[in-house]
Formats: sequence, C-alpha cells, structure tokens
Amino acid sequence: MTRIVTGRFPDVRDRVRHTTAGQLRAAGFAVVSSPTARNPGHVSVYVPDGPVPWDDETQAAFELCFQEGAP
Repeated sequence: MTRIVTGRFPDVRDRVRHTTAGQLRAAGFAVVSSPTARNPGHVSVYVPDGPVPWDDETQAAFELCFQEGAP
C-alpha cells in the first residue's frame, strides 16, 4: 500500500507502512477500489457489518496487517 502525502512538504515524522489487499481481507476487512482524481489507485477499507467508528479490537487487527519500512 502506498500513501501519498499531498498538500504539504514531507516531514521527518512521516512513515511508510505496507500491506496487501489479501492481508486485509484475511483479517476480515473489505477492500474496495475508490479512485479519486488525485489518486486513481485509492482504496477504501472497512469492516462489513462492523462498528463505526472502529473499536479498539478492530483497530488492533488493522494495525497487525501492516509492516514498517520497505516491502
């Protein structure tokens, strides 16, 4: 997954995390293409029939799908 920082200069606190749609789906999340004019590769991630906003358990499961640094 790539996140593009737009509208400002990069900051030393910015970071890169990587995952795949497959890892998110395996954890129970839905991944849906939702392109925008500025980011044609954008996707939205949600929990089918899950709590909105996410509860702590859902957030922890989401975080476990990612790894820091280069893929």
